[in-house]
Amino acid sequence: MYPEVIIHNSVSLDHAVTGFDVDLGLHYGALLAFEPGAVLVGSATAKSGIEMFMDINEPEAEADRHRPEVRPDDRRPLCVIVDSRGY
Repeated sequence: MYPEVIIHNSVSLDHAVTGFDVDLGLHYGALLAFEPGAVLVGSATAKSGIEMFMDINEPEAEADRHRPEVRPDDRRPLCVIVDSRGY
């Protein structure tokens, strides 16, 4: 059996994928409504999202260097970041 693949993008009315404000709650709310097992994202997209939406000036803490505990009741999908350039 093949996995089901869904491409999920936020686009403007004129089909642009950049140059407009994205409502992240709406974007990820719609994505999670599909109940995916994993979310695949490119490293450039992940990096630009971090730079645009997160405070990257906050210093790294010791806890950031360790994997979080896996909880069986956590229903969030896996995040798979693909990087073909070796970053």
